[in-house]
This record gives sequence, structure tokens and C-alpha cells, in this order.
Amino acid sequence: MAVFTGGLSQFMAGMWEYPRGNVFNATLFSLYGSFWMSYATIFIPASGILAAYKDPLELSHAVGLYLITWTIVTAFFLFVVVRRNLALTVMLSTIFITLVILSISQYSLAGMPILSSRVQKAGGVFGIIGALLCFYIGVSELLAAEHRPIVRLPLGAL
Repeated sequence: MAVFTGGLSQFMAGMWEYPRGNVFNATLFSLYGSFWMSYATIFIPASGILAAYKDPLELSHAVGLYLITWTIVTAFFLFVVVRRNLALTVMLSTIFITLVILSISQYSLAGMPILSSRVQKAGGVFGIIGALLCFYIGVSELLAAEHRPIVRLPLGAL
């Protein structure tokens, strides 16, 4: 799922946005597609990444730093969309919160497995909410492209 649905399909969607002149969506989709492909690669045994870390705490810190990097990237995107529309702003805010929580669980709480697990679950809840918001925005844009849509889903103009 992470390699193909989250990764390759998002990356391809980003490439299709460039010819349409939508640089923001092209950049957003391409980068998050790359995120999902690279994140999944960490956990694919044949990549050798997991085997390179003998100490589980060191691996957890490395994944935490990786997630912190993507938290910063998400913050940059959030600054760009803050006046575009409410749906994108809320979606990227939710993804930002997701990445902050997951970064904390991987980096700061790595030595406390029970607490780390609970914080990861909280991050997962925010991630699911963010994914649902992404689907809402996608369906809204698909409907807006139709000549006679059945319904229009508002994105909340700012």
C-alpha cells in the first residue's frame, strides 16, 4: 500500500499536475509520493536498512529524525496553503500534527515502549483523519471537474 497507493500513484499524480500548470499540487503529490515510497523502503527487509541498525534504539532515533524532516517539509507546505482554502489548511495541519506525534514516539519515547506505542496510536488516528480529508479534497476536485456534478463539496474559501 505504501509503495504503490501512497507512493507511486501520488508521485504519478504529481507528474501529471506539472503539464496542467499546477505547480503546488505537482510538488505536493510528488514529494509525498516520494515520502511513502522511501518510508516503505525502510521496512522492506531486502533494502537492508533495518539490518544496518543493530541497536533498536538507534533505528528508532533514525526513523524519528526522518519523520522530523518530513514534519518540516509539511510545515512549509502549510505556510503556502494557509490562505488558499480551509480544507487544504486543515488537511495539512492534521498531517503536520500526525508527523509531530509520530516523530515524538520514534525519537523521544523510543526507550519507553508502552508510552511510545500509545503515542503512535494517537498519531495513527490523526493520520487517518488526514487521509480522510485528502479523500474529501480529491472527491471535491473530481466533482468540480464535471460539467454537471451530482453535488459540490465545499472546500471553504479563505
